[in-house]
Amino acid sequence: MNSLRGLIRTRKAYPALRVGEFHPLIIDGQGVSAVVAFLRIHKEQRLAVLVNVGKQPIQGIKLLFSQNKPIQVSRMKTVLAHGKVTIAPATPAAPNVHFVDLGPSSAVVLELMK
Repeated sequence: MNSLRGLIRTRKAYPALRVGEFHPLIIDGQGVSAVVAFLRIHKEQRLAVLVNVGKQPIQGIKLLFSQNKPIQVSRMKTVLAHGKVTIAPATPAAPNVHFVDLGPSSAVVLELMK
């Protein structure tokens, strides 16, 4: 019940989840066929949503922001997470490359910062 309440609060707090543009988020890595990933963009607000619908953990999901709707992402802030989620920070050598690990049936909403 608390997860549902958190999801409702997040949806109310972030207009991009309600009225924003929808864009598929291109991802790469082993096992990503079990991940639903998309962007929601409204005005200056940009969110990435990733959901592992599978029963196995998936590590090293590479987020390819520049492949679909080209956007620069210098950092990401976790808005909502359910289950086991790990965010790897970008490195100076690859500042626009980000990785996420998702446990089974896990999900995350990330705010994308320029």
